[in-house]
Amino acid sequence: MSSILRSHVVNKEFDVRFCYRTHQRYNDGLVAEYSAEERKVFLRPLCILANDTLFLRLSLKGWNPWLHKLALLPFMLMEKGGLYFLWNSIQFLILLLRLRPEVIHINNGGYPGARSCSQLALVASFLHQQKIIYQVNNLANPPSGWIEKAIDRRLVTCCQFITASKLAQHHLRTLRKIPESRLTQIFNTPPSDPIRRTRAELLTEWELPDNTVILSHVAFLSTRKGQRFLLGALRQLKEKYPNLLTNVILFLVGSGEDERLLKRLCDEYGLNSFVRFTGYRNDSIEFIAHCDLFFLPSIGSEDMPLVVLSAMSHGKTIIASKLGGIEEEIQEGISGILLDPDPTTLETSLANVIQTLLSSPNPGFGVMAKLRYDELFSAQAYEQSLCALYHRLMKERAKT
Repeated sequence: MSSILRSHVVNKEFDVRFCYRTHQRYNDGLVAEYSAEERKVFLRPLCILANDTLFLRLSLKGWNPWLHKLALLPFMLMEKGGLYFLWNSIQFLILLLRLRPEVIHINNGGYPGARSCSQLALVASFLHQQKIIYQVNNLANPPSGWIEKAIDRRLVTCCQFITASKLAQHHLRTLRKIPESRLTQIFNTPPSDPIRRTRAELLTEWELPDNTVILSHVAFLSTRKGQRFLLGALRQLKEKYPNLLTNVILFLVGSGEDERLLKRLCDEYGLNSFVRFTGYRNDSIEFIAHCDLFFLPSIGSEDMPLVVLSAMSHGKTIIASKLGGIEEEIQEGISGILLDPDPTTLETSLANVIQTLLSSPNPGFGVMAKLRYDELFSAQAYEQSLCALYHRLMKERAKT
């Protein structure tokens, strides 16, 4: 959505407002990214009730399991009892009546993903005042019951679904019965975050020498993102080729529920001198822009990751899993290296690739990745596709 707000083309043709569920970390990021005047014009924070952020924070505290469950109970009961649904519906109704948008562009994770996204689409579907775009940024899950099936039937009548990958479209068609006519593919584009520091400044911050070889992994610290396989690969290399990692540092950029586990693995594997945990960083793009090798060895639930596109835009050598929309981003053996996401072989595959690339770097991967990015995934390509869709939907609206 940042690409839309920053697009001169989109904002020249359309009057854009960005509405979002407000919470502290997200607000801090927006304050850092946009000026006070921009925030006043573009941004519309909403007090939307959801348990996701709260439950994540509580899970990171490491409480006793029973105390943890007890703390969650009242919030679960309020959600199950329909209080959240009622409050959020009122908030969405007030918002839509106040702004009266011609097109609503809902940006979600998977499908159904965040409940509030489907709820906004559902509320808007009964107003008959606008066209609704439902953007699905991950793979759909099968419906969990008759309520989800009923919601799907309603949304199919009023929503145009955008996916970035063909695989995501396939999941919507087969698992959620979304007809082909309601599906549009538009490739993602990453936000054009500024690079404020040089590579030398980044190394200085972490007290590393100038000849350091930087390996970067930018993602939520969770099992599906594959960080533990990357650590396992480094352990193999440390044991087989003790001199290979002399000047190598792996930055694990992000936070998440696996942070304690990964730090414990670093201790067990003797990797503390080779790995740096950065935590959440709003300047994570700099760890991509200044790296020598970029990794995303995921084992599941990937559509078309923006971090891979960011690495492509900076001409990096990318090693990622042959999974989901990553196969549409990277051409295996041409613009990067794709590995089988099988958990039983991934660690060894990573070790072999790292050993090869550290011994014989291949800058051609990065060159081809940048060319592919400019052709298919640039902001210009995204703007053109999105504006065409907006105009088509507005014309349809005018006819009704």
